[in-house]
Amino acid sequence: MSLAVIDIEQLELQVQGRRLLAIPRLEIREGERVAIVGPNGAGKSTLLRLLGGNAPAPWQGRVHVLGRALPLHGEALRQHRAELAQIPQGLHLVGRLSARDNLLCGALARTQGW
Repeated sequence: MSLAVIDIEQLELQVQGRRLLAIPRLEIREGERVAIVGPNGAGKSTLLRLLGGNAPAPWQGRVHVLGRALPLHGEALRQHRAELAQIPQGLHLVGRLSARDNLLCGALARTQGW
């Protein structure tokens, strides 16, 4: 039986009366590959920010990521963020570094150096 990596129920997020997210049910299990697609303003980035612990506004519903119930605070939030990665559309890579070294830069804060 595979573990639910992301488990969402009745999620709703609004900013200034505008609904940014409304997800009745979403379950993504370990090993599944999922694409989030939609037009500009559909809430794709908002969902990713929320899953990473950076929701732009208070939200309602039940959200679990990697077995943790969100929202998280303090050390629990720091640990949560340390286990996630998000690659932005504008990659902002360092051109002189390899793809591997660019990727490893994200772990520098948690290691004893390169």
